[in-house]
Amino acid sequence: MHFPIIPFLSLVAIPALAQITAGPCDNTPNGSCARVRDATTCFASIQMGTGRPMDPAAIDACVDDENAVNARNVICSCYGCDSVLEIYVNKQSLCPNATVVARHFRS
Repeated sequence: MHFPIIPFLSLVAIPALAQITAGPCDNTPNGSCARVRDATTCFASIQMGTGRPMDPAAIDACVDDENAVNARNVICSCYGCDSVLEIYVNKQSLCPNATVVARHFRS
């Protein structure tokens, strides 16, 4: 019996391509990251992800406009919930203990 090698290799490669790196995110409803997920429209309103310089205080205010320390703690615990926030956190080294973990795409 002869198996074509190309289709087999493409099936093996699909799971490898489906993996990306991502920061932490608790996706449970009303979980610890709900504020970051809810802040997505605020991130867009301050034009985060457009390449222009961002004031970290404006990003913190999207998550908690009354307590910047709390906002930063939440952001550093949940930056994987928003792809634009994740890129910003990693580029700016916003969270000193940020780690990148592997996860699969969500369907």
